[in-house]
Amino acid sequence: MRLKKKLAEAQLKSNASIHSVPALKTLHLGEPSHSSKPIKARPVHLASPHFPDVMLIKYFFQRHLVIQAQVTNTASGQTLADLALVIAESSDEALQPTMEIPLKALPPRVTGSAWVVLTASPQRLETCFLTCELRYTVVSGDASTGAHFHVNVESGSGVGKLCVEEIQDIEVRHDEFITKM
Repeated sequence: MRLKKKLAEAQLKSNASIHSVPALKTLHLGEPSHSSKPIKARPVHLASPHFPDVMLIKYFFQRHLVIQAQVTNTASGQTLADLALVIAESSDEALQPTMEIPLKALPPRVTGSAWVVLTASPQRLETCFLTCELRYTVVSGDASTGAHFHVNVESGSGVGKLCVEEIQDIEVRHDEFITKM
């Protein structure tokens, strides 16, 4: 169990910063021109009792937009597994999702980050609205180790409950891609 906890901590640490996420490093995006202030994500409908605290940060690159969802699991004694920020729809073809980087497990009272990468054509973009969902599986877990029971999401077997929570649209404007000083 101690090894599982250390592995979970290592994954959370490697996904905590835009500069440390292994999957983002492989894209060779370079340095972002700037980032937005964190905004609190709010569910569109009545959220499940497991809905975590979510802060969204947008990172702007020349031809990409990266969105970080900083998620704090507020559920006591329950781990959030396979947590992902999903772009369900983009109102503009100039901004399209290309990669999701989910969290495998988020133990209770811990903060971690899930990421989404979008290809951007800022010169063709005016204002775009991204319809987003937070998807995760709630599993019973050992609060001291963060270890969770195996859940087979495809077959629906196991002790987990799949949650899909639509959050308020994220607005992206052309002028946000202009370097801020």
